[in-house]
Amino acid sequence: MVCKVLLAENPFFRQRNIYILENILKYGRFVLDEETKKWLNKADSDLKHAGNALGDNDLDWAELASQQSAEKALKAVCIQNGFGLIKTHDLTILARKVKAPLDIVQKGGLLNPFYTSARYPDVEELMDAEANKEAAKDAVKAAKAILQWCKKQLKLKT
Repeated sequence: MVCKVLLAENPFFRQRNIYILENILKYGRFVLDEETKKWLNKADSDLKHAGNALGDNDLDWAELASQQSAEKALKAVCIQNGFGLIKTHDLTILARKVKAPLDIVQKGGLLNPFYTSARYPDVEELMDAEANKEAAKDAVKAAKAILQWCKKQLKLKT
């Protein structure tokens, strides 16, 4: 019965579920596939860059790298869960797709604007220096929380 449920009619899901079953039988546990690992490694790297940029007071890059880290982490969970690569930059869509809790969805919503605003010089002028610094700190903190949640979903140590 379990195998019948896992082997969905959709060929992608059938192939994906066979991969999962083979991993469980071979290793006694589930192992991340290479595509998921690539996305997760990029998410880790982006979060590191965000922290470095924040330390260098390069606030735009801290915000953009934070958004990118969260996006790649959520995409890793989507890929691992068999949804494939969802081509969107909207973190709330990605978080809802993987049934993330409300606080993770909200953190995604906080990061969404940085995908665009961090790339345009006139946006920074709208906020004072202290508000910019706080926004960048909040962005790094939100990205870290999202990455940790994603790793937990993938049963990895954070």
